[in-house]
Amino acid sequence: MAKPDFPGADTATWWAHRGTMRHENTWRGIADALDAGADGVELDLQVSADGVVFVFHDDTLARLGGLEARARAMTWRQLESVRVCGGEPIPSLASVLERWPSGRSLNLELKKGGEALVNALEGMIAGREDVVISSFNADMLRSAARLGHPRGLLLERPSKAWLHARGAEELGVEWVHLEACLVADWVLERYAKQGVGVAVWGAESPARERELVEAGIPRIITDFLTPA
Repeated sequence: MAKPDFPGADTATWWAHRGTMRHENTWRGIADALDAGADGVELDLQVSADGVVFVFHDDTLARLGGLEARARAMTWRQLESVRVCGGEPIPSLASVLERWPSGRSLNLELKKGGEALVNALEGMIAGREDVVISSFNADMLRSAARLGHPRGLLLERPSKAWLHARGAEELGVEWVHLEACLVADWVLERYAKQGVGVAVWGAESPARERELVEAGIPRIITDFLTPA
């Protein structure tokens, strides 16, 4: 597998969304993305009932694990026994950090867990220079300021109006992570004036990602790592 190689592709940083979507948020998917040459990987974080930070996107295990159970309501021992994406274990964040290679970025999206998740992260990522924190949740992003890592405000079309209008400034984030449908010249100009970097996720095709890079977007969170 390989990153895009069109002219100018190397002007952007390419982060793999959930690793690879075929094995999303598992070590197999992470390793495949890193082997493909991704500059970084975006992962979704939650915290278990007994305080273990784990990597998983959905509220429930139904889609990926075939179980009608809320992921955060389970203990880590219970989660360890679950298999997703065709037989892969759910990784703890600690296991990912232990195996993380130097020179690659790790975008940790705070999905569910509120203050308990932020508290659990505090000692785990202290001193790491390869971590960016992101979230749709303003309260968690505000709380995560104390972690001392760059933060990215995730925005999608249904996000609250105040987050679109002034969220980056009020939260003091270094980045906004925009859904691709939100990209427009006036939006990019506003964030440039604020000194806020722009990453884009959710592009519908590799062709659209190329357009975004050619428009000057410096960071793409991609679903389209392609076979070499």
